[in-house]
Amino acid sequence: MLISCKNKHILHSYVLLLYQDTLLHQLGINMTDGDSWPLTVLPRTLAVFAEVILLRQQQERSAKQLVSQTENLIISVWTRFLNTLTKNIMTTHEKSDPNEGMCSLIEAIY
Repeated sequence: MLISCKNKHILHSYVLLLYQDTLLHQLGINMTDGDSWPLTVLPRTLAVFAEVILLRQQQERSAKQLVSQTENLIISVWTRFLNTLTKNIMTTHEKSDPNEGMCSLIEAIY
């Protein structure tokens, strides 16, 4: 059975919505726990994370939700990213700069 490109994308989006937290956790991005955020994330992982954010926003818009959980998530990611960056600046032994993709994604979603 052949699946059209459009149907593959719909299937991919559906599976991603169902298993997004598990998938992101396995990729090294924990959406809800902790106060730190990884500064260096692989480009494909960033692409999956960006797609999860966009799919959640799209789902909230189509459901016409009054309170956006995605906005709360974005604020949480931003806060955790800044906390991690601040901790790395303040410590003298372990300095790690965020990769370019991470900076671009943070800039794009805020």
